[in-house]
Amino acid sequence: MNRRHFLVGMGCGTLAVGMGGAGLADMTPALPMATEERINLALERLQQGYHCSQCVFEPYAAELGLSVETGRKLTAPLAGGGIPGGNCGAIGSGYLILGAKFGSELPRTPDGQGHEEMLHMYAKVHQFVDQFTTQYGSITCLGLTGVNVFVTEGRQLGREAGAFANCGKYISTAISIMDQLIAQG
Repeated sequence: MNRRHFLVGMGCGTLAVGMGGAGLADMTPALPMATEERINLALERLQQGYHCSQCVFEPYAAELGLSVETGRKLTAPLAGGGIPGGNCGAIGSGYLILGAKFGSELPRTPDGQGHEEMLHMYAKVHQFVDQFTTQYGSITCLGLTGVNVFVTEGRQLGREAGAFANCGKYISTAISIMDQLIAQG
């Protein structure tokens, strides 16, 4: 049974038809995947040429209500330290995933209601960063790879020197840490 038929069979016909089936074949299961499954999918995508940020986000996309394609587009600018501060794309996607899991969509009220959720999310993000930094000494692409991927010479030097050989390890670690934090609630 393909994904579209599954959605229609589960009473989600409007979703499947409304999306025109677009991207449904590539969506990861809407139920949470096991950490090892997430890591395997992410590493498979890395081998296919996707960026670190895209690889980390894809195993969570459907669970967060997004298509794989939308997740790839949203996380593309995070790759290679693309976010302010030059953080690794795996870290940037981690921020998005933890925000989706623990953040609030409601504004903070004058009496502070809603702020507790934000503080909880910030604590999760800080734990994520702290654990990753403890393991690798940095969360920046430059700090992890030793090259500036935003200049042609840096990318070329990085490829020649094998600077990106550990990216799979960084992706795996980011997913492992996030899944632990998510499981803790």
